[in-house]
Amino acid sequence: MAGRAWLIPPCCDGRLSRASVIDSAFAGVTLDPAVLAFDRRQRGTFRKSFEEYAATRVIPARITAPEDLCSRHPPSIAATGAVCRLPFASSE
Repeated sequence: MAGRAWLIPPCCDGRLSRASVIDSAFAGVTLDPAVLAFDRRQRGTFRKSFEEYAATRVIPARITAPEDLCSRHPPSIAATGAVCRLPFASSE
């Protein structure tokens, strides 16, 4: 165990066990039947490859909508781009 002392952060001094941290983090958490039902309805989503999943999410409307916004609001996009240093939003 002495060889693993570096694994314990100095603030803990080994006083906290993983179980106590997890118990504390999830104290008062309860199961939500609506969330469980929603999750169960997504059964097929998590069996797809990335390509299969992306094909259902990356659709033309999700590509053209941001392009349309950029063309309709160039001053706002340029200002945001300048603040965030986005290369596509240069005002030149």
